[in-house]
Amino acid sequence: MRIRTLLGEPMLHFLLIGIALFAAYQWMAPVDSDGRRIVITQGVVDDLVTQHVAAKGREPPPPS
Repeated sequence: MRIRTLLGEPMLHFLLIGIALFAAYQWMAPVDSDGRRIVITQGVVDDLVTQHVAAKGREPPPPS
């Protein structure tokens, strides 16, 4: 009887779904060589510059 009550708990359902989503992501996500790499393409940089010009009316300063 106690197990039936436990299986009806929404928190248990939430926990199990969370574990399943985490496991699926770990299984399907691509892994790069060091696991901590962020790639910013020139297209992303160009888009950021365009957004800055639209918001501020001037080019962003060069990186230091």
